[in-house]
Amino acid sequence: MDSVHMDSSHPHPASARHEHGKVMDDNTPAAYQAHKFGGSSVADAERYRHVAALLQASTAPRVVVVSAMHGVTDALTALVAAAGGDWQTALSRLRDRHLAEAQTLDPRDEHALISWLDVEFAALSAQLSRIGEAGGPGDRDVAAVQGLGEVWSSRLLQAALGGEAAGWAQLDARDVLVVHPGELGVAVDWPRTRERFAEWRMRHPQRDVVVTGFVARDAGDRPATLGRNGSDYSGAIFAVLFEAEVLTIWTDVDGVLSADPRLVPDAVCLPSMSYAEACELAYFGAKVLHPQTMAPAMQARLPILIRNSRNPSAAGTRIAELEKNLNDLKKLADLKSKGGADLQASAQAAKSAPVEAKKPEPPVVAPVAKPAEAPKPAEAPKPAEPAKAAETPKPADAPKAADAA
Repeated sequence: MDSVHMDSSHPHPASARHEHGKVMDDNTPAAYQAHKFGGSSVADAERYRHVAALLQASTAPRVVVVSAMHGVTDALTALVAAAGGDWQTALSRLRDRHLAEAQTLDPRDEHALISWLDVEFAALSAQLSRIGEAGGPGDRDVAAVQGLGEVWSSRLLQAALGGEAAGWAQLDARDVLVVHPGELGVAVDWPRTRERFAEWRMRHPQRDVVVTGFVARDAGDRPATLGRNGSDYSGAIFAVLFEAEVLTIWTDVDGVLSADPRLVPDAVCLPSMSYAEACELAYFGAKVLHPQTMAPAMQARLPILIRNSRNPSAAGTRIAELEKNLNDLKKLADLKSKGGADLQASAQAAKSAPVEAKKPEPPVVAPVAKPAEAPKPAEAPKPAEPAKAAETPKPADAPKAADAA
């Protein structure tokens, strides 16, 4: 994965602005707080308002990456697959769902959500018709349609936060983020992304920003995505671009658990863990983090908090650079690309020399004196074997007769 490697084009915000989440200079503007909300956190208008309340509790500058509403990406994937068949009914249901939530969030149409969504769904309907006429979707069609849920969701959240009037800008990641194929999915083209991001910031100086997760563009300026559940990756990328001091990933669990609670009922939430440990969990299929999220976070030494949007009082799990990993992480940052290194190799490079967990020693138990054994009865002497009778001597052989002459 190309983005695992550090070079002169990759941003190094944490080393310049803060160390371990602390602002380095009193004259430096307050560092950004980055947040990412998954689909379960923005399932409907009530959840959008809940998210807005969580964000408005902070006075720090905020950049917020948001996923599509729960289930929308799956619905869009089914729609594009059905192009050429009967897709109109499913599209109508998806449109009605978004319009209903928009009406709840913007009842006086102060943010023009209804008219904007009408235009968006009319364009999608025309696109699905073209795909059907062409005989079915290509990869570009799938990427273009799959990412629309994040675009719509970001506008809904922006409205819930008060919109532009409240100082919230909306950043469509397709205008900034450029990606290319990597060994484990897509990797960031950092030079082009940074250039586009700087241009976008010149046009949008607002302090607080809502960002579409999951979507991007490829080197040919065509729509692309970061892969299923890739909004975590988006969160880390934009946290780095905004030079955030921490990234909070809001989900529907209290943090990283010590074991699968379906198998271990007594599993507990871990208060902290290292990048390398989280990297390995992601690599081996843990659902808490997208596997590629660790790459930009590790390079920027960006702490990540896993928290529950439905239980914000829970402290969650902090994933950060631990002192024992410091030297090895510095070595990892100095590695140059040699055809790409996979995430598992990065995790092993980031770990300090592993120390095997000691097996619990058995408890020390005072020895118990054994009771004296009763003496065994003396064995009776074996009877002497009877003497063998003397063998009777064999009779002497009779003399042989003389041979005839």
